[in-house]
Amino acid sequence: MTPKQWNRRYARCDLAYGSEPNAFFESVAKLIKDGDTVLFVGDGEGRNSVWLAERCRCVAVDWAEAGLRKCRALAKSKGRKVETIQADVSTDLADYRVDAVVNVFCAVADRRGMHRRCLDMLKPGGLFIAELFGPGSTVGPRDDRVATSADLVRDVRGSADVLLAEDLDRVVSEGHYHASPHLQRVARLVARKRTFKSYVDRLFFEPCCEPSDDDDESDKSEETDAMLRHASTLVNLAIKEATRAGRCRYCWQQTCACALFSSLLPEKGDHRDDEDTFFFGDFVVLCHPLEFLRSTSSGRLAGQLGARFVVWGARNWREALEDVLDDDLLVLYPNDDDQGLIALKKSTRRRKVVALDGSWTQTAAMLAALRRRRPSLECVAVNPSTVAALRPSSKLIDAIRPGAGRSRLSTFEAVCLALAEKGGDRATACRALERMDPLVSVVAAARPKLPPAPKVLKTKKVPQEALAAGLQRLAKGRMRSSSSSYDGARSCPLCRVTLASPNRMGDHVAGRRHCLAVASAYLQSKEAASFDLDGAFFAEEHTAAFFARLFDDFSTAPIRDQPPLEPPDVALAGLQAILRRSERASQVSPL
Repeated sequence: MTPKQWNRRYARCDLAYGSEPNAFFESVAKLIKDGDTVLFVGDGEGRNSVWLAERCRCVAVDWAEAGLRKCRALAKSKGRKVETIQADVSTDLADYRVDAVVNVFCAVADRRGMHRRCLDMLKPGGLFIAELFGPGSTVGPRDDRVATSADLVRDVRGSADVLLAEDLDRVVSEGHYHASPHLQRVARLVARKRTFKSYVDRLFFEPCCEPSDDDDESDKSEETDAMLRHASTLVNLAIKEATRAGRCRYCWQQTCACALFSSLLPEKGDHRDDEDTFFFGDFVVLCHPLEFLRSTSSGRLAGQLGARFVVWGARNWREALEDVLDDDLLVLYPNDDDQGLIALKKSTRRRKVVALDGSWTQTAAMLAALRRRRPSLECVAVNPSTVAALRPSSKLIDAIRPGAGRSRLSTFEAVCLALAEKGGDRATACRALERMDPLVSVVAAARPKLPPAPKVLKTKKVPQEALAAGLQRLAKGRMRSSSSSYDGARSCPLCRVTLASPNRMGDHVAGRRHCLAVASAYLQSKEAASFDLDGAFFAEEHTAAFFARLFDDFSTAPIRDQPPLEPPDVALAGLQAILRRSERASQVSPL
């Protein structure tokens, strides 16, 4: 029906659908808190919004002015106030931040698109309530605008957790146009938009299926990056390790630091109230599986402050990814465009920004995978002048490795600067940047206190170079035979370095620099001082056992005996062990 047709319908009688609220909405409205802001789509004459306006701030949206006039008159007669907006609910819903959205019998051709826009307006933890006519109803629409509960679940899947979904037959008696003695088929849905906490809770309580069940084989064969190809396994193993080690699932620290982060938030309370919404509606953080649960990761902060947070490979990640790719979006990624997001301020299009959370290699792999799914995907970078003005050096990267943050940004810092450019409000972006200060302090305090760099020694009997050469031969042999494993470690206390990935540890320990450090550590030990290293000892028949013991005691043991490893690094080591076992099993000849 057109607006003119709706206006004629509302003019034919006093109240076309009565003055009492919808029975289903009335029964679930107790989930809405007093004082919440509630948006009603297609509310017509306002029977639902006026009823709830007694204890909430209500906004009624409809494209028929005659219906909204009756809504205001009904509210005035009851001494209540309802804000009305004349708009096409299927295309141009108002840009509101609301605590709940209610759809009672508002049927449009693009139902899914409308519901997606409704979810975009919902604050994290907000409620989505809907009752629509189902197939076969005689008083509702008789075309493809009918819906089942399964349709409604698909509309919100990936963004919200379903609290209730049902199809049933009931008598509908609501005013002149919704009146029939016969049973009518209706579909009902109550869903709560996910917060960062509820999303992570779900991952821990309902882990993803085993890779053989969850990973679509055709999708895996197209995926060129090995880590993304086994993303579900990595996420599962990281969750298991975090649970075993007692790591906090919310702040991702070994010793919970949630109190430090919550103290900076303006409001406290339940999962919805204790999260500010700097990045509400406009930002999505896509987390690499090897960044999930890493204590130095900053992308989770954006998720806690309103951005949608999705872990690649986690439960229902494909549905969430498809949901994200359906939007008009940009990927925040370095490119040659000097204008950055500033150009968006001149555009009337509302575009979401996806931030990729991970190392350079990991984000490049995710970007390539996204472009295979959507070749036309555009990238946008933060303008260099914005970086120079607001964050010339990354505080977080400097905390991880002093002096390394110059002209670099962590994921959260990049999102904050994108917020400054997209909205043009640098003051808000600076307030958002302050939310990272507790993480910087925690990371700096947890930075390992490495021993002094090993000295280069010269001895008369056995030169350090000779020891290092023997150690290097042993390390290379172990690396070829895969007989050495460091269980996900990526820091070397001997060389005072942190590697980009645990995968590089094998190359590192077989390198000359590391073997010189091991030789130095041995030659400075009490054992070396009391041991007579003469030339005869280095005959080939004696050296193998000596170097193996020396390497185990002065290289392998210090690397393994470091503070608790990060869950994603342990997960990577676990995945490599699984793949090695699978490879060996495939090489076994059948009996």
